[in-house]
Amino acid sequence: MPTRTCVGCQARDEQENLVRWVAEASGRIKIDDYARLPGRGAWSHRRRECLEKAARGGFARSLRRKIRDVDVRQLLELVEDEESKA
Repeated sequence: MPTRTCVGCQARDEQENLVRWVAEASGRIKIDDYARLPGRGAWSHRRRECLEKAARGGFARSLRRKIRDVDVRQLLELVEDEESKA
């Protein structure tokens, strides 16, 4: 299994334990359900503390673009929605 680095806590983990995020042209972040969307992606754990750290600069640094209005609660809801689908 491939390993990735969490943009929040900077820990390496197996890809299956992380969520891939991509930035839309507008600068909003969205979840990449199947890790297939084009462009740069950022990986994070599904934990609040990792998403909070990523929102403070990890996403912008990894995605190499300005990120607009990151709402950690909204990101957590996206992650929870994806887990309920699985």
